Amino acid sequence: MFCLFLNLFLIYKLFLIGKDFIIIYRILIFILIFILIFILIFIF
Repeated sequence: MFCLFLNLFLIYKLFLIGKDFIIIYRILIFILIFILIFILIFIF
């Protein structure tokens, strides 16, 4: 959980650096949500 928070913090830092990271930020969020949904489906 701490590693996840650390990764989100690093992504946020990159987001503050430049607007070019918005696309990468959205892609990472989409991948994260997809993985969470996949885990929920796999468990249940």
